[in-house]
Parts: sequence; structure tokens; C-alpha cells
Amino acid sequence: MSEQSPGSDNTAYKLIAALVALSSHLIVHQIDVTSANFSIAFYIPHNNIAIYLTKLYSLRFILIVLGTLTEFAISECSKIMDPGDDIRIRRWFSVLSFGGVLLARLGLLGFLYKSTEIAYYFYLVLGTEAYFFGLFHTSFIGIVPEHSLIVALSDDVSRLIVLLLQLMLRLTLHDRPLLMIKLHAILCLIVTIAAFSAWIFYHEFEIISSGYFQRKPPKPPPKTMSFFITFSHAFSPLMMIFVSSLIKDFLFPTVLPYALLSKIRCNLVTVMSSILKLIGPIVLFSLEFNNLFPKWDTPYNAFWLIVIPMVVIFVYTFLAIHTRIPSARSIVNSVTKVMLITVGVVLGNSFFDPLSYAGVSKVVRPEKLTNGNASSETPATTVTDELPSSSGDDYAQDVDKTGEQDGDNAVITIHALLVLFMRFTISKLSAGYNETRISLGYCFPRFRPNHRMSRSNVGWYIFRKTFKSAWKAVGNDFDIDIRSYL
Repeated sequence: MSEQSPGSDNTAYKLIAALVALSSHLIVHQIDVTSANFSIAFYIPHNNIAIYLTKLYSLRFILIVLGTLTEFAISECSKIMDPGDDIRIRRWFSVLSFGGVLLARLGLLGFLYKSTEIAYYFYLVLGTEAYFFGLFHTSFIGIVPEHSLIVALSDDVSRLIVLLLQLMLRLTLHDRPLLMIKLHAILCLIVTIAAFSAWIFYHEFEIISSGYFQRKPPKPPPKTMSFFITFSHAFSPLMMIFVSSLIKDFLFPTVLPYALLSKIRCNLVTVMSSILKLIGPIVLFSLEFNNLFPKWDTPYNAFWLIVIPMVVIFVYTFLAIHTRIPSARSIVNSVTKVMLITVGVVLGNSFFDPLSYAGVSKVVRPEKLTNGNASSETPATTVTDELPSSSGDDYAQDVDKTGEQDGDNAVITIHALLVLFMRFTISKLSAGYNETRISLGYCFPRFRPNHRMSRSNVGWYIFRKTFKSAWKAVGNDFDIDIRSYL
């Protein structure tokens, strides 16, 4: 029987957190990668497949947000009703909501094999799964903020796994799209079962005598920084993901590479981008693993310099589409140049994305030090033998010998919510922009405008039309009457 709390054994519990993160994000990437097979496999009219996918993504967005808000409300209420022991409720809730994710994915596989209306039930079950995903993921990142970097790395690894699997399936089962989707669902279910079991083990759920999930005697709530102080300390890493995603999610993949290259040539760029996106999380995780990133500190603001080349690429991409400047136009239909600028955007985002999550998490839960050093291999040098590293239930102290104090973990949830809304908004703006530029003739391969507006007028027109198209798309997406499109 272990008396340590989950997360005390850094290496083992980092791997468990990685497996759980990989499994929870797997289905998101499977939807993206296998969506090209939906029309044939689900007998959806070809002209309606884009509408089906858009409504599916919008439904999942709504329900993930609803799940996130539900978990946030329960977590905050538990702090009021049971101060000092509220994390116990969050752990219970995390296990139960992950069980809901598992059941939804099991149901998805069942409908793929038994249902005669696969497209309809696929839509409903993935919506249900999204709600439980929102519940679970919010509690998960709140329980294990110290593992945020490996969680971010696992997200990118899961996408690469799905891409490689889909590539192999296309080579061997290219004429059986439904079977390919079923195999993806089977993989997702197997990984989820393994992750669910590991998550229970993470909490030592099977050792009832340990009392880990049992109610503890009342104790004073731990001393932490207030929400606004925590938010102010985390403002720099929090903003990193907003700035980088504004550039990356607007451009990739609808503008870079698809607006500048033929569809066939784009495949190499997108695959390479998915592989190179691992560089940022790997570098940052290596820093953390070697005890070089125990907390968010001022020197990490130097990463803001990465924004400079990303902004240059952002501007140059629009110059290539909307002007005749030779240096900008030379990008069009050049695989090498499009590859370089796309990689520049993706690589920059690969640092900002995990750095934002890790930075916010390390403000909320800085690594506890006892002698000025931290070691993932030598528990004697940390206070994780005395204080739980992934919870707050036994926090008799929240300031270690270095004076580091924990922050309000509500900031992590608020960060996740803001990222959800931001990415949804940017995706709609990107779609609105692409619809507008194509209608004006700014499309591959010639980019010849079909209007006679002046440069100032066309710029203002594109700006207004982008927002109008995005707003209209949001209204259409939230009309969830899906049967009429099947």
C-alpha cells in the first residue's frame, strides 16, 4: 500500500497522464483525418458532407463548452461546501466522467456495426461524447497541471498516430471506407480502456484501505493566491496561445498550404507540418525533465520573439494572394517556399501552444523545491513525499522553502474555456475570409480579381464580408436539424 498521492512517482505518473491525454484527444483527430470517408461510408450526399461536418464540429463545440462549464461549477461549489477537501470530489468526478467518455465510445462502435442510420447516430453519439469529454478534460487538467507539457506532447503524438494509421489503411483498404472508420473506432476504444484503467490506478482507487478517495477530517482550506493575482501572473503565457493561434489557426490549413498550392501538392506539406509540430513540445518537455522549467519565470518571456517571423509570414501570405509584388507572388505554386513558410507558422505555434498551457499551470502549481533543486528521479529532493503533487487535499502547507505559493486553479479552467471560444471564432473567421476571397477571384492558380474596386475599398469589403460570413455560418451551424442533410 502506497502512502504517496498520485503523481509522486514523476516518471510513472507522467506516462499515465500522457496515455490519458493521448486517448482523450484521439477521437478528435480521427474525425479530422477520416472525414473524407464519411460521404461514402455513411451514404451522405456529396454536396451535404461539408454541412454535416460543420454541424458536427459545432455540436461538439457547444457540448464541450457545456461540459467544461458544468465541471467548473461543480469544482467551485465543492470549494465552498467542502473547503480543504474539495479535490476529493473533483477526483471522483474525473473518474466518473472518463467512464462516460468510455461508454460513449463503446456505443459509437456498436452503432457503426449495428445501426442502419449510421450518419445520424454517429452525430448524436459524438455529441454525447463531447459533453463527457468537456467534463473529464477540465477536471483532468486541473488535477495534473504539473504534467501539462507531456499532455500537450501527447495531443500532437495522437494526431501523428492517426495520420500514419490512416495512411496505411488507405494503401490497403482504400475501397472500404466504412471498415477504415471502424478500425479507427476499435483503436480508440482499446486505448481508452487502457487509459481509463491507468487513470484509476493513478488515484490508487483499488486500494480502499489507503483512504485516498475517502472523506478526510475537516481542515482549513489551503492558502493560495487569489484568482486575479494568479491571472495577472499567468497573463503572459495565457496570451501566447491567443496570439499564435490567431496566426496559425487562421492560416493553416485553409490558406497555408491549400490557397497557394494544388491539392495533390498540399499533402506533403500537411504531413510534414504534423511531424514538425512535435518539436516544440519535445524541447519544452526536455527542459522540464532536466529540471530547467520548474516554474514560469521572466526569462521565458523571450519566447515572444518567435511571434516576429510568424507575423512576417502572416503578412507575406496575404501579399501573395492579394498583390502582384514579385517576391510575394513567387510563393504561389512553389512547394519549397510554401513548405518553409507553413513550417515557420506551425513550428512557432508548436512552442507557444504547450508553453501557454505549461506556463499557466506552473503559475498555478509551481514545482515544489526544498533545496533549490528539483529532480524527477530523486523524490528525496522534492516535497511530493509530504505534499500531493497533483491535488490539494493534503495541503497543510502551500508555500515550500523557496517561498513559492500555489495559485487559484480556476485560472486553468478559464484558460481552457477562452481557448475553446478563441479557436472556434478564428476557425469561423478563416472560413469567412476564404469564402470572401474566392468569391472575389483571389484563388489558385491565377488569383485574378473579378471586381473593379480600389485597393482601399476591396480591403474594407473583405474585412466586413469576412465577419458577416462568419456570423452567418455560426447561425447556420447551430441549427442542429441534421436529418434533412442525410
